[in-house]
Amino acid sequence: MNPYLLLLCHLWLLSLTPLLLASVSTQGTSSLACWYDSRAAIFCDWTPGRDLADAPCQLEISSKLPFFARSLFSPEKYKEHSELLKAEHTTELRRCIKTFSKNSNSQPFTTADRLNMSVHCRLGENGSTPARLEDFSPLANIKLRPPGNLQLVNKAKNSYNLSWSLNISSHYLDGERQYQVRYRTTSQSWEKAKTLCIKQGQMWVVFEGLSPNLKYEAAVRAKPSNSSAYKGVWSDWSKTILWKTDADETSRPVLPALIVSTCIFVIIGTAFLINLRTLK
Repeated sequence: MNPYLLLLCHLWLLSLTPLLLASVSTQGTSSLACWYDSRAAIFCDWTPGRDLADAPCQLEISSKLPFFARSLFSPEKYKEHSELLKAEHTTELRRCIKTFSKNSNSQPFTTADRLNMSVHCRLGENGSTPARLEDFSPLANIKLRPPGNLQLVNKAKNSYNLSWSLNISSHYLDGERQYQVRYRTTSQSWEKAKTLCIKQGQMWVVFEGLSPNLKYEAAVRAKPSNSSAYKGVWSDWSKTILWKTDADETSRPVLPALIVSTCIFVIIGTAFLINLRTLK
């Protein structure tokens, strides 16, 4: 081949290299993560690349089986869409929650379901699909809603019973959930909080041996147990519950007793001095 043509081909390939690298970089900075709340909703987080930071984007969810409560004659019976909106307090993260039934406690998915997720964006007249999740199994990617209805009861001296509930959770997970409870004094950071692991599925825990006369707060999170056939990750932490421990009763009488004994000593001493002067 003509050396001149070889040189031109080499220069042409070099000119394409930055474009190829830019394409790989953009894909590399994109991420899509989806989770199933174990009932009627799937929620996804996606972080776009810089070129799509302000582009309108939506999530397409497709299935080989017709979606729950969708007419068999509907042309969209195998697809659902949801807008990916910017999450609060962030500049890049996009988030969507797709509910597949008006009844939040319905069970539209089983272990047989497999979904394909794809992000579709528009840049001017052009469209792009920057992120995909193939063969998504809802019941293998569970992220429960945070526990709620936290209640605390002072059962006995320096003993506090914390209970909670899960308003949305599949019956498939009955007896197959585990929990973590973290608690701290309000003067501590959460990094220094203590954590209790509950693997028996019970929805309560007893705090004992807490320091007296201090404010404490606690939060709970949940996930499918490690032995369950259904897999997932920890839920977000619940809202915290705040309480104050009882004062240490053994330390209460010290100061009053000291004051009373001092007063008695002063009175007796004064009476003794007055009586001594009278005798003189």
